[in-house]
Amino acid sequence: MKIGEDMEKSIGQILKEARGKRKITLEDVHKKTRISIKYILALEEDHPNNFPGEAYFLGFLRNYAKFLGLNSEELVEKYLKSLTNFQLETVQLAKESKSSITYSKYRVSVLLFLFVLVLIYFLFSTRLFFEKEKKISSPPKSINTSQERKLVLEAKASADTWLRVIADANLLYERILSSGTEKRWEAKEKFILRVGYVPGLEMKLNGKPVDLITGSSGYINNLVLP
Repeated sequence: MKIGEDMEKSIGQILKEARGKRKITLEDVHKKTRISIKYILALEEDHPNNFPGEAYFLGFLRNYAKFLGLNSEELVEKYLKSLTNFQLETVQLAKESKSSITYSKYRVSVLLFLFVLVLIYFLFSTRLFFEKEKKISSPPKSINTSQERKLVLEAKASADTWLRVIADANLLYERILSSGTEKRWEAKEKFILRVGYVPGLEMKLNGKPVDLITGSSGYINNLVLP
């Protein structure tokens, strides 16, 4: 059963309506799926925090959706996408908060800049006074013309893996990375990643392997690189 036309509804509403159409009781669901009634209610009432962990929530969601004849992967992707939207909104709020204090810092920065100029002038004049009779023969310092640091992230999937990539607060990728597919992204400051199936993915940051296992919850992991 496709649920594309119901994607504006919450996951709980979709599950509850599907159970109602099939006239199945909570007890029937429990007997067939062995999922506790309290967790069935938590799924239908959109309370993922009532589960011991996110891996449990996603596992029960898949099993319940399949039992009702729904597309379990679409529901999982809908849940993960809702987390992405929340994270992007959080980043945007942080930017707005930072810009709100910029003007108040501007005047302080100007005064500090003037003070630094006076201090530099004083130190430079003092140095000239003491070195007036000395001959400076040190070779000129070389100018560093190295390019600005750039982060390069490479991904290679050995199995179908859901992946979200945010670079410098910009959403670059959010979908299933098919087995055998390779991708490459660039960022200036950092990457924020969410991996849906850790064993099916290999990643490198600037040529160095990324540890996807440490900190993972089941097969899912959230990372900030570097």
